[in-house]
Parts: sequence; C-alpha cells; structure tokens
Amino acid sequence: MFYVYVLQSLRDKKLYIGFSTNLRNRIKDHNSGSTKSTKPRRPFRLLYNEIIDSVEEIYHGKLTVKLNCWYKQTQFDNLLKLSWFQKLDYLGVAAYFDLTDKMDPTEEDLKKAWFNSRQGIKPSPFFIPNRF
Repeated sequence: MFYVYVLQSLRDKKLYIGFSTNLRNRIKDHNSGSTKSTKPRRPFRLLYNEIIDSVEEIYHGKLTVKLNCWYKQTQFDNLLKLSWFQKLDYLGVAAYFDLTDKMDPTEEDLKKAWFNSRQGIKPSPFFIPNRF
C-alpha cells in the first residue's frame, strides 16, 4: 500500500508530489531537511494524500525512480530484491559531489576540478540490462 501525496512549500509556494509507504515519516523527512532535493524549500504543508494499492492504479506511463546517492553494491543488491523496484522501467541517479574543499574557489579552480572529476567515471556496475 502506498500514499500518494502533494506538499506545498511555505517558502516558495511550489508543489512537490511524491509517494511513500510511510506518509508520516516521509513528511518529517521533508520538513527536517534530510531530503536533499526539498531541503532549501522547507517547511512544507500537506495539501493532499490518497492511499492506493499500487502506483499503476493512477499512473499508466513508464515507472521511474531517481536515487539521490550512490549505493554500495550490497545496498543496491538489496534494492533489486524489492518487489516494487523490479517493476521500474527506468532508474535515474542524481549524485552530488564536492568539486573542491576551497571556500572561495575561482572559476579556473572549478573548471579544473570538474574536468578531473570526470576522468574517473566508468560505466556503472549497477546497470540492469533487462530494465534499460
């Protein structure tokens, strides 16, 4: 069972739509700042929620989930075992990496750090061929 919910930022009045199996904890996550994507827009108020048995009841498109970090292989293996994860059509990863430890980097510092950070990127070991 899932909760589909709509939150409104009290800061910028924009809406955030999500789903969770634990609505109360998810809203706490958004308002505490532990959800990176919504942290700068908090606090939030709940505008709407609905209980559904499956996402497919209300959404008929491709199912996509965006993860906000890189997972260790064992954590990713555990995700693959979840029944809802097996139903995904696409998986996106939003990874945020520090480019420099400098508090006031120059444009040249950032360009060099960006170039260097991309040199070690290799195909993900978490690629799921039958899903993509």
